[in-house]
Amino acid sequence: MWEPLPEVVKAACARYGLIGPGTNALVAVSGGQDSCALLHCLVALRSEWGLALHAAHVNHALRGPEADQDERFVIELCDRLDVPAAVLRADVRGVARRLHLSIQEAARRERLRMLEETRADRGCDVIALAHTSDDRAETVLLNILRGCGLNGLAPMRPRSGANVRPLCEATRAMTAVYCRDNGIRARFDASNRDLHYRRNRVRTELLPELEAYYNPTVRPALLRLSRLAELDSDLLDALARREFETHSTQARGGGLCVRAEALNAIHAALRNRVVRIMVLEASGSDSDLDMDAVVQVVDAVRAGSTLCRTFPCGAVAHVCGDLTVARHAAPRSSRAFCYELTTSKPVWVPEADLEIELANDVAGRLPDRVEPDVVAIPVSAVVGALSVRAPIPGDTVRPMGLGGEKKVMDHLRDAGVGTDARRRFALIADAAGILWLPGVALDERARVSGVPCEVYRFTVRRRSARNGSP
Repeated sequence: MWEPLPEVVKAACARYGLIGPGTNALVAVSGGQDSCALLHCLVALRSEWGLALHAAHVNHALRGPEADQDERFVIELCDRLDVPAAVLRADVRGVARRLHLSIQEAARRERLRMLEETRADRGCDVIALAHTSDDRAETVLLNILRGCGLNGLAPMRPRSGANVRPLCEATRAMTAVYCRDNGIRARFDASNRDLHYRRNRVRTELLPELEAYYNPTVRPALLRLSRLAELDSDLLDALARREFETHSTQARGGGLCVRAEALNAIHAALRNRVVRIMVLEASGSDSDLDMDAVVQVVDAVRAGSTLCRTFPCGAVAHVCGDLTVARHAAPRSSRAFCYELTTSKPVWVPEADLEIELANDVAGRLPDRVEPDVVAIPVSAVVGALSVRAPIPGDTVRPMGLGGEKKVMDHLRDAGVGTDARRRFALIADAAGILWLPGVALDERARVSGVPCEVYRFTVRRRSARNGSP
């Protein structure tokens, strides 16, 4: 016999510290049975716990008139329950095109972003999401099918930052009964029956098949696996945090650095997590972190190769022997770019309409002037991986011969570089900062002060030169 849903919600809130007396909660309400049941339960607890409740509905504008009907339904429901509601409209298709994402992933990102903005605007403590234990079991199975790591076995935790899941120990069947008993005629999203979506196939085909022929209690088994993985993952995160705090240092020019020998000496189970912590500390976020990219970074350190990898959350990792992770501002801007430079082949930079070639050389004499498109920089002056990238707000340079430090954009402006050219400017940098502003200035750190000297020779070819035009 089931406990009443409000009691299940109260127990989960107490056990995991989700919502308590005096909480100001923003409830995400889609109009489906789970979110309607959650809102109704919290309204029932409002007086007892002294809750301040707000609701938010995200209209993804993907289902035409049905989406508009969902919106009206949520507004009317919130009016009846005396809960102020915010209606948020997302440009999911535009985001999907701009960021090259699937519609489902773009919708998820926009929904979470808009909910967080609304939470901050309303001064709410938490965002209450209506994920049930069935949602978690399905996600665990989906992640297993994708070949996840330990973190993928522990998704949809009861609490993730400001996101809380008061229905984490309730089933979808419980919310259906609750809606029926309380006269709530929730909306139904017909796309939940579309078997083109993998989650729907897992929900309607795979899980029933597993229950019928393999394990009638497969859902509780998946939840048990998830809770055990959550404990193990938390322990590994704590151990990785200890290694990070032991071995990380502040890099010259900003960011964090871990020596290659230190990272390689860490247990293999912790290396990826240390890199993830570096990304989080450098950028303030590890959202949408591609673990394949993290593995590439770790493998590059172990192999002693060079690598430059930019992450969507706003961090860039440089591997050149040691590993440096720094903040990379405005990663999604159409003008932001960052390409790794190696001696293997020239790099074409379409944003700046130029090509850069890097070669190893030996300088036999001191240069008497700085050429606009060819420079030699001592190998010993380079820290980490080399890259050609757009200027980042806050970048500084110490122009050779000026005896002081200037902001890059100020120096470009003072050097007569026009507004459009500044927006398209490509500079040469390493993990420690700026080395060369092609055609403008060489950083003091890049000075060749003695010969013979092993150098990197950089050659810039403008588009006009490539095309043979004047």
